[in-house]
Amino acid sequence: MQTPETRYADADGTRIAYQVFGDGPPVLLVSGLLSNVEIVWEHELFRRTLERAAKHVTVGLFDKRGVGLSDRFDVAPTADQRIADIVSVLDAIGWERANIHGMSEGGLMAQHFAAEHPERVVSLGLLNSALSPRYWDRLSSYARETDREVAPQRPRFTEMADDWPANPERMVDWFLPSQSGNESVIRWFGRLQRLSASPRDFRRQIESVFMLDPGDAPERIAA
Repeated sequence: MQTPETRYADADGTRIAYQVFGDGPPVLLVSGLLSNVEIVWEHELFRRTLERAAKHVTVGLFDKRGVGLSDRFDVAPTADQRIADIVSVLDAIGWERANIHGMSEGGLMAQHFAAEHPERVVSLGLLNSALSPRYWDRLSSYARETDREVAPQRPRFTEMADDWPANPERMVDWFLPSQSGNESVIRWFGRLQRLSASPRDFRRQIESVFMLDPGDAPERIAA
């Protein structure tokens, strides 16, 4: 499959990089902490995943503001500005409605978008999603004995920012543990980190993520 062309959507003056590829029902992917819509096609693991998806659905893939090929920000964006990125990409592609799939903190954006714009959502999928701080005290009630201890993650993110991007092993161990110790994957993840965000931009991205709060979005979606 040929690497898709990168285009830009306009979110009130902020340029958002996106790609469209595949054939089938529309699915917009809201990525996690780091991304670069062009670099992800370089690695076989990611490329095969995207190519497999393209056989079944039409994929919309974009870099959130602050990372990858999208515009950076000086002031942390609000939740409403974050979901404006989703609106701008949907409009640029020409999708009135789509299946929305949010990964990690991208799940926060997806939840908030689904609650604010239900008329544009066919379905909502979440993978390893974060959730509103208002629900954190309930997490232990849903944990199993085999689950890891529920603990605040901010110190872990701060440690990652302190040595970004010089320690890609930390990223692989945390986000792709099946590839821990794989020197080829670790080296490539270092490249993905460098081309997703500079050290300063990555710290700003983390700070902005911890400010995101979709509020009672899960309850509004369920209603």
